[in-house]
Parts: sequence; C-alpha cells; structure tokens
Amino acid sequence: MAAEKSLPVQLYGTSSLCFDKDDFMKDDFSVDNFVRVHQAAGSGGLESLRDDLGVYLKILRNAMIELINRDYADFVNLSTNLTGLDRLIEALKTPLGQLREEVLSVEKLLDDAISTTSQDLDRRQTVIKQKALMHRLTQISNRLERLEALLKSGGRDGICGDVVSEDSGSGEGDLVDRLAAEVNHLNFLVSHCEGAALLDVCKPRVAEVCQYVEHGLERGLREGVLNKDLSVLRQTLHTYASLGSVNHAHHLVRELIRKELEDIISEAALRSDPRGLPGMYSNTLTATKNVCQPLLSVTTGHGSDKVRGYSFLERSAWPEIVTALETGTQHIFNPGNPTTFHQALTPSKLTKETHTPTKPRESLNSNSDRLSTKSGDKSQRQSSYTRDTAVGLVHDVQKMAQKLPSLYSQSVEPLVAHLPADKLSLIDAELNEQSIKMSKHVSGLSEVIIQDLIGATSMSLRQVADTPRLYRRTNRAPPTSHQPYIAAATSVLSAFSNDNSGKVDCDLIVHWITRVCTDVSEQYRKLTYDVLSSVHKMEESLKRLKRARDRGAQGGAEVSGGLSDDDKIRIQICLDVEYFGSQMKTLSVDMNAIESFIGLLTMAQNARDGKFIP
Repeated sequence: MAAEKSLPVQLYGTSSLCFDKDDFMKDDFSVDNFVRVHQAAGSGGLESLRDDLGVYLKILRNAMIELINRDYADFVNLSTNLTGLDRLIEALKTPLGQLREEVLSVEKLLDDAISTTSQDLDRRQTVIKQKALMHRLTQISNRLERLEALLKSGGRDGICGDVVSEDSGSGEGDLVDRLAAEVNHLNFLVSHCEGAALLDVCKPRVAEVCQYVEHGLERGLREGVLNKDLSVLRQTLHTYASLGSVNHAHHLVRELIRKELEDIISEAALRSDPRGLPGMYSNTLTATKNVCQPLLSVTTGHGSDKVRGYSFLERSAWPEIVTALETGTQHIFNPGNPTTFHQALTPSKLTKETHTPTKPRESLNSNSDRLSTKSGDKSQRQSSYTRDTAVGLVHDVQKMAQKLPSLYSQSVEPLVAHLPADKLSLIDAELNEQSIKMSKHVSGLSEVIIQDLIGATSMSLRQVADTPRLYRRTNRAPPTSHQPYIAAATSVLSAFSNDNSGKVDCDLIVHWITRVCTDVSEQYRKLTYDVLSSVHKMEESLKRLKRARDRGAQGGAEVSGGLSDDDKIRIQICLDVEYFGSQMKTLSVDMNAIESFIGLLTMAQNARDGKFIP
C-alpha cells in the first residue's frame, strides 16, 4: 500500500492531445508563444487547441480527485496531529524567553569579565614596562656612582691630562678603558630610557663622564702619535671603535695634521723654500708621515693585533692636504700665466716618481699611491685599496672629470682668449689628456672593486658542496626555500649597491655587479657541476647495486613521498640558483645577458627535472 501511494498519479488520455503536457512545466513557458506555435502548426487551428485544453483540464481534475482519495487518510491524520499545537507553542514561549534572558545575562557577565581582564593586563604591562624602566634608571644611577668613584680614585687631572703619558704608566690608560666600557653600557641604557623624567636628572652627570672619557682618549691619541707609542695607540683606537667614535678619531688626526701643515703649506713657506713647489710637497709628505706612520702601523697589515675600521690616509690626511693647498697656496692654480701654471701643475699631480717608496716597510710611502690613484701592478693595487676607498676615489675622479669642462670655460678660457690658436690647442690637448688619464684611473679602480667583490661573494658559494650532506639519509622534508649560504653571497652585492648608490653613477654600479655576476656565476657553475656529477655517480652506483641484488623494496635513499635524497639535493640546488638570479635582478642586473648564469640555471633546472647528464 505504501508503495502504491509513493507512485505518481497517472494522466491517462494525454497522448492524443495536440500539445505536449510537459510544455506547461517549463520555466520559460509563455501563453502567447504557446498559442502562436500551435496556430502556426495548423491542424485545426484555435478551435482544436481549445477542445484539447478542455480535455486536458478534465484529466487534471480527475487526477486531483484520485490523489485526494488515495491520500485522504494522510490528510485527516495531519489535521488531527495539528490539534493543540498552538497551545504547545504558547507553553514554550515562557521558558525560551527565560533562557534567552539568562544567555544575555551570562554574555554580559563574560563581556564585563573580558573587559576587566583586558584592563588588568594593560595595567600589568604598564607596570612591567615601568619596572623595567626603573631597573634601567637604577642601573644608570649605580653605574654613574661607580664611574664617579673611578674618576675620584684616578683623579680628574689624570683622566683629562696624563692618562697615557710615560709618567702615568698603564694604570690610568686601563682606567680610561674601564670608563669607556662603562660609558658604552651607560649610553645603551640611556637610549632605552628616553622620555623618563628621572633621566633629565642623570643626563648632566652622564655628559660629564663622557666628556672626561673623551678628553682622556684625545690625550691618549695625541701622546701616542707624538711618542710613537704603538701599544697606547692600539689601546686608544680599540676604545674609540668600541664607543662607535671612529669618525671622531679621524677628525682628531686631521687636526694634528693641520697643525703640522700650518707652517709648511703657505705662501711664505713656498717663497722661502729654494726647491719651490716640489720642496713644499716633499715637506708635506714628511710631516704627514710623522703623524700617520704610527697610526698606519697599528691599522694596516695582516697581524692579529691589527685595529680595523680606520682609514687615516683617506679620511684624515688627504682631505686636509687638499684643503691646505686650496686655502694656503691658491695662486699655484691660477692659469693667468700659462708657463707658471704648467710649472705649478706638473709637480701638483703627485706623480708616481714623487711617491716611490724608499723602503718597502715604510707604511706612509707604500700607501702614498692612494693619494695619486697610481700604483705599480694589479696585485699591488688590490692590496693597497680597500673597497670603500676605491669607490670613494672613483667618486672623486668622476666629480673632477665633470668639473674640467666648466673649469676651462669659466676660469681658463676668459683669461687665455687672447692667446694664439696653437697655444689654445695645447691647453685643450692637456685637458683631454687629463680626462683620458682619469678615465684610466676609473678603469683600474673598477677592476680593484670587481675583484674584491668577486672574492667576497665566491667565498660563500663554496658551501654548495655541503648540500648533499644535508639530505643523505637524514629523512628531511623536501626543500622549499634557498639555503643561508646563497643569501649571504647575494647580501654582499646588495649591501654594496645600497651603500654606494648615492656615491657613484648607478649605471657604473650595475656594470660592476654585472661583471661580478659573470665571474661568480662561472665559479658557481663549476662548483655546482661537481656536486651534481657526484650525486649522479652515487645514484647510478646505488641503482647498479640494487639491480645486482635484485631487490624490489625501496632503498634507504627513498622516502614515502616518492622523492629520493638525490632528488631533494637537486631541488635544493635549483632553488639556490633561482634565488641567486632573482636577487641579482633586483639590483638591475640583466641575468639573461650573462651566459655563465644561463648555463648554470639551465644545468640546475635540468638536474631538478632528471635530465642532467655529466
């Protein structure tokens, strides 16, 4: 019976109708379209359609009556079950309303508790910060008391006066070091207490202690230079570096050089010296050597006791010499008299003969080539120039080259306009010659910079050989990112580009980095080829061994995900190479134009895809 009730009502007699009864069930049914279609079809016209519609209406009525009769019991039961439903709904309203009120009350309590807890946490965080601030302020006060006690025990005169004199011994020099270390930590604490009201009370005491340390270090540097005491200089320069005051040391040395040159580079000294301008330059080098030689002895070389971070020739001596020449002997650059101007210009070039060292170990003479940007062979240039120094010199040379045309048009040309054409051509030829020489200097300095960057970058790339060790029989997950060594290699070039973007032309920096990428990519390709070849040979050996043993089980190099240890190695290498290329592209390097990198990338991708053949 239930099966019969589940069957649909049959509509008998619809097959003879002139239309399909399913047309009425369509979503896009339209009466107008329905009539138009059947009118155009002919076969009786509208009268026949009307008769068939009447027949279909009777069929539907009979079907409805049959459906009601068949499901009459269900209709009656449904009406019976609905009796009293209104009373049940009304009875549920009261408890549901009460439940709603209780839920709202609990929600309000939770909101209040959350708000209170958040306020308590905020107050707790504030208290923690205030406690940390009070702890730092307490440390500042305790350290100030300790520093002031050290000052009293050492004596202010000892700190500011004879800290490093021969009579005072090393005790007071050690006292300055102790004070400097305390001041260094004190400045760190002060930087983390900015805005605290109590800090304003301590700042005058902090400034006083810093002033004492500064005076002691200045005294130590002066005495070390004058007495050529290398141990004192080394100790003082280390202290300056620990305090982050390297620039202050450079400035102080420049003041010492200025005092030495006051009576050497001047109009009176030039007139009184029978050798003229070459004699003044010789005296200048001698005076500069007296100041810089002990400093260079402790800041250059390859010893373990070398003090790093100082460039006294570039940042102290050379700027002061140029300033002294520009202010003390302006007439030597006056082109009014061409003969005199040429005579003064010739020794002013600081030629290589003027700076030829007489002893291999004389630091000043061996570094004097930095002043003239001339050195012997390529290896000597690379050992003489640091990367930053070379970039600074390129900047100076480029700036000078840019100023040559304006110098000629503004200063020289108006004064020599009356000269014959052949004399003017000589001046023009001299300017062109100087421009060519400066261009050669830029090329030489560029080579120094490029080689230095190649060495710094390729040093990290050698770690690609350690990649197999990371995945062989370690059951590590497949790699998804590059290794730290490739990030370290690219960071060298990124830092170089960022540090020097405002110093020299951006196109020149891109040229340097492109050259570096070309050489480094070739080295990287060779290293990677060796690693991939070794991996391939190992993999082939294991396959032959497996076939010989005729085992169907997976070897120890396989993992459940289907990737072997060798596959992971190749994927990791490909990720590293792709990262190297993407980082270089951010530095505006066209990696698609570097054949060595294209070969490297193709080899790494083929290895990743299982197409590498040694």
